[in-house]
Amino acid sequence: MVSSNDSICKGNNIQLIASGGISYTWLPATGLSNSVIADPVANPDTTTTYTVSIVTVDLFDDTCVQNQTITIYVADPSLYSISATTDDDTLLQGQSTIIHAITDPGLAVNWLPSASLNNPGSFNPIAAPQSTTTYTVSILDSEGCPKTASVTVYVMSKECDVANVFVPNTFTPNGDGNNDILYVRGKEISQLYFAVYNRRGELIFETTNINIGWNGMYKGAKADPDVFAWYLRAKCFNEGELENKGNVTLIR
Repeated sequence: MVSSNDSICKGNNIQLIASGGISYTWLPATGLSNSVIADPVANPDTTTTYTVSIVTVDLFDDTCVQNQTITIYVADPSLYSISATTDDDTLLQGQSTIIHAITDPGLAVNWLPSASLNNPGSFNPIAAPQSTTTYTVSILDSEGCPKTASVTVYVMSKECDVANVFVPNTFTPNGDGNNDILYVRGKEISQLYFAVYNRRGELIFETTNINIGWNGMYKGAKADPDVFAWYLRAKCFNEGELENKGNVTLIR
């Protein structure tokens, strides 16, 4: 006899079980840890029906071969989509925004961390973080295969201080829509000068508009992955001024 049909998520594995024989041969052998044992581990990429030939010996020492099958159904999370967005990705302390889970209909969602959300099971919960927070939304398809997406809400103090102006230490201008552009973030900034330099000290990007960031291009070509220096000078709405500098790593 063999174990019953079952389901797994793509990338996972499952143990097949046959019994009652003196030898076993499984087909197809692809994706099996061992095709000639009773209980191989299967890791199929797609739904697969395995046939096992079970050799038995009766009371008269006659050999008999029985063929039995088992189907492993493989669910592929890449066949459905999930993304996370926010109405406002930068807040002052005490403010809130709405974050959104965008996915296929009929799926349930769950957000973490949940403490600063009014409803972590909602597709559009209100987020009121007290500090910069990355929210991750998880979904499960009908087969229980998880898939996640994340969105970061940056929280700034109302003071004009370098601690309240944020420049990421990495960015990934690969066109996937996440962290593709290097921005300066700071709700209290009224005026800005932001510049990026390569290792040779060459100016490769500058802006005075907080809504414009560096997209990883230099002289019409993609800049190679490297560490770049940045400098900013800003004035806040309360007329305070600040300067800061640091490094950012470009990853492709």
